[in-house]
Amino acid sequence: MIKFGRMMTRVALLSFVTVMTGACWPGGDSDPADDIEAELSEKYPAVFKADAVGPFLSQIRPELRDLRYADREEYTSVVRGMAQIMRLKPLTVTVEDMRQDLPEVDMYEGLSDPFSSEFLSSFYEVEAERIGNGGVTFESIKTMGAAHQENAVTKYRNALLRYLEDLRAKRETLVEKDEQLEEVFALISFIQPQVDQDDDTLRINVQTRNGTEQDLSSLGITVAAWETEERFGEPEVLGTRIVSFDTPFAAGNDRFLDVSINAPGYESGPISITATQLTSEAGLSFERSAMEKPLRIAEDMINDAERARRSIQNDLTRALTDFP
Repeated sequence: MIKFGRMMTRVALLSFVTVMTGACWPGGDSDPADDIEAELSEKYPAVFKADAVGPFLSQIRPELRDLRYADREEYTSVVRGMAQIMRLKPLTVTVEDMRQDLPEVDMYEGLSDPFSSEFLSSFYEVEAERIGNGGVTFESIKTMGAAHQENAVTKYRNALLRYLEDLRAKRETLVEKDEQLEEVFALISFIQPQVDQDDDTLRINVQTRNGTEQDLSSLGITVAAWETEERFGEPEVLGTRIVSFDTPFAAGNDRFLDVSINAPGYESGPISITATQLTSEAGLSFERSAMEKPLRIAEDMINDAERARRSIQNDLTRALTDFP
């Protein structure tokens, strides 16, 4: 009886299962198997795995089309991930690249339509090994695209950092040359200039000392004046002159210079005279301001490179927003 009872129990259970699987579940007309399949499809998205571009295109193109209609935002993220992989995975950035030109982030210009064979084939070529081995999913494409963008940011920043190091070293060299020029021109001194004013003309007689080691054939000077005896701030430039010597201005000697300057705005105030150019008998020529323009250019280049290094991440992101 015990065995018979167990058999009856099994029969009843099997009958119950048969009835329930043949009938509709409470709460709707959907098949539970369909629900489970949909859930698994969401959890484990389609894997695109192929050993050749043709099969890959036949797999991914219809899925990509369905995604575009089902979720436009997700579709955009996927195709942008594909674009990032295509353009950023093979990207190399060198110091020489930065010397040629700072980054102009336009790498997504010219990409064809994401449904085109050209676009999908280009993606396959870049990711052929991964697609042939384990395959890719929409989610992995997005993840890899974001990773390649971070790598690209690092590549640009590292190259820009080395470029900045070179620029700063060159600026330091220019600063040293500028200091050397300042030392040379500081050896030309002007002692107690005497000024006579005739209307707008200033006649200046000044004792000048050539403290350099060179005999000079000419000397350029700048005449300036302060408005008050207190000599606040920088004096206002009145004019410049090149004084050529009939006989060389010997090294270590003094000589009186007579120069005239047209200075219609000058009324009174202390006069300042500085040497700004000199030419030696040996043919050497120096300009006091020779390093000003190179230093300004170097400073601008450093500022531009620093700005590019700070903004490269945003620039890459902004460039991607225009695609597709």
